[in-house]
Amino acid sequence: GKGELAGTVRKRTGADIVINAPAFDMANGRILSSFVCNGIQFGRDDGLRGFRFDGGMARLVWSGVGAGHFVSEFGLLVSDGKGRCSVSASPNSRRGRTAIGYTAKGELVLYVVTDTECYAAKKTGKQLAEKMLSLGCVQAINLDGGGSSQIADKTGAYTAGRPVPGFIAVWLKETEEDTMT
Repeated sequence: GKGELAGTVRKRTGADIVINAPAFDMANGRILSSFVCNGIQFGRDDGLRGFRFDGGMARLVWSGVGAGHFVSEFGLLVSDGKGRCSVSASPNSRRGRTAIGYTAKGELVLYVVTDTECYAAKKTGKQLAEKMLSLGCVQAINLDGGGSSQIADKTGAYTAGRPVPGFIAVWLKETEEDTMT
């Protein structure tokens, strides 16, 4: 198929949070960026920068080769704590945007604004980089955006309705605080 919606993926996998990930050709669903899921490479691998997810930690690397899970950038937003907006799709247009990053403490940051939200909420590439910096990111990348931007979590599913071929799914660990009555 040409993809799924975040809400469907969340229900199917039981993940706590699901966001859209790789850039793709809307005509045929072919992944245009680099995406690795369970060690299987989709799209291309020509040294694209992205996040590798192994052992529960995300880190920015130059290739997904040999990764269990990897998603490449559709534009670099933050590198070494500095804004570096290189968003390749509609960089100056206010659109729905999806980004992933991490803080100096290693905390994962997910940010999604959908194309269905009000104009003021939508971001340009530069505004997205500034937002990720304001959230404490030291590394952050832009993922596919526009009508592809979507998230599903315990509060519901937010999407413009376009099925996409790849997602980042997050399962949160329960803490002692979560299980106390």
